[in-house]
Amino acid sequence: EIPYMDKLLHAGGYALLGFLFYRALRTTRIRNRHLLLVLLSALLSALYGSSDEVHQHFVIARNADIMDAAADALGSVAGAWGAHLFFGRVAQLREESMH
Repeated sequence: EIPYMDKLLHAGGYALLGFLFYRALRTTRIRNRHLLLVLLSALLSALYGSSDEVHQHFVIARNADIMDAAADALGSVAGAWGAHLFFGRVAQLREESMH
């Protein structure tokens, strides 16, 4: 068994969610406000993770874990920042190919 595998899975799942929030928010009127896109994407993703932990508190045979919420938040930030870097690089490559 790999130590902390559950935390890595939480972080990975919420990194994907943070990335997808960034991708979705790029279609709105804040698309050119890159820092806001990262912050809002990370916040929405982390809030979803926290709400899931609160929900687990009320489910029989499940328990809420603050470290899971922390892993969710870290993954959310990483995914949103990764999306910012990814889409920035894609835009840069497109611009270079046009010249």
